[in-house]
Amino acid sequence: MWSVMSEFACPSKDEVGANIWFVPLVDAVNKINVDAAIFAEDKMTGLGALIRDHSGQLLVTATTCMMR
Repeated sequence: MWSVMSEFACPSKDEVGANIWFVPLVDAVNKINVDAAIFAEDKMTGLGALIRDHSGQLLVTATTCMMR
């Protein structure tokens, strides 16, 4: 159900406001961020995730939308 995108355009800090990235403590660690949005009127839920390596390089993104 997840669609994986190989290319992803990250918005700049000015576009999102408080866009802060914290460096993982160990070089071998990847950081996973997830988010969700609920659209009550449309009875839909959107989910997204991305994985970055220790240097902040984007490795993979995934999104999905579910109807309620």
